[in-house]
Amino acid sequence: MLRIDVCGDESALLALRGEWAELVEADPIATVYQTWELSYYAWRMLREQVQPRVLAVRGAGGQLLCVAPLGIERRRVGPFTIRRLGPIAPWQTSIFGFPARPDAAAEALQAINAWIWQCEGDWDELAIQPVRGDAGIARAKDWLARPGQRPVPLRRRSVARFVAIPAGTPSWRSFLSGKIGRNIEREGRGLEHHAGATMRMVRDGNDLEAPCRDLLELHARRWRGRGYERTVYHSAAAREAMIGLVREMARLGRARLHLLATPTRTIAATLVWEFRGISWAYRMAFDSEYARYSPGTIALAHAIGGAISAGHREFDFGYGEDAYKDHWATGEREVFTLEHVRARAKLALAAGWDRAVSTPAVRAVIRVVRGR
Repeated sequence: MLRIDVCGDESALLALRGEWAELVEADPIATVYQTWELSYYAWRMLREQVQPRVLAVRGAGGQLLCVAPLGIERRRVGPFTIRRLGPIAPWQTSIFGFPARPDAAAEALQAINAWIWQCEGDWDELAIQPVRGDAGIARAKDWLARPGQRPVPLRRRSVARFVAIPAGTPSWRSFLSGKIGRNIEREGRGLEHHAGATMRMVRDGNDLEAPCRDLLELHARRWRGRGYERTVYHSAAAREAMIGLVREMARLGRARLHLLATPTRTIAATLVWEFRGISWAYRMAFDSEYARYSPGTIALAHAIGGAISAGHREFDFGYGEDAYKDHWATGEREVFTLEHVRARAKLALAAGWDRAVSTPAVRAVIRVVRGR
């Protein structure tokens, strides 16, 4: 007989840390995104919007068998509040899943399914995503089903691209055509000549904080340049949570940051997690003032070189079909979503409101009202 303990606040999440770490060690297919550190600190970046609903599935003796790191995200759309049950850190989790002990995974999924539908009055829509095709909750297929109804189907969302690194690979140049590789090297020399820019890698937690803040500023600046006023790091609390995550991952030997910097400023950075022989690209950003030199590509090349030097078997880009990945990727895995809408009328009204206020004329009026 299984029981589910619901962790609904920060103290409960902190208390679960040790058991969660042991569970990840016991799960052969868990990725870095299923670790306690990624789930906890990423949630802290979004804590104003997401209420934790982390399910700790336990056996008869109290042993932790599975963790479902869920949360209820509340989004305000005009007069409507939409409640979405999904990952505890939506948009911060590149690969979502439930770490579990292999011999108990199937039974644990049945218990999680039962809890989701028993509590459906607490949410308007369900979105378990992004789920990679080789994850347990994807391979189990029909585990998510409301009693008496058809299972919620897996729907293809995107792909997760990666670079497979054979043993003995000499450098990042091995994954590019001769012309592209020469261009990257030429642009690197140009940056060094014109701006004094050089690459370096940082691992030590004491040395990571300042360059990580540079990365967050570059990231925010790039998104503001695309018309987005708020990013996930817009608040001081979110930025401090990100710094805390980097510091903790560095303490565990799981973080490295590749920096391209002039003597006075950082112009590109790639943050990478290391876990189970894989380098996981987490955040990348560059200064658009130097765009003609492709600084982001140069930093990424060195990050892949770091994976080669570490003896890793793979460099994982996470989900998404961004064009820059095409130059490097040697393979891809399908990424899926499990979605169910409960309050259809409410969501339809909210979507209509959102479309209405998104027109240029209405947005101009809103800016005037706000005094901008």
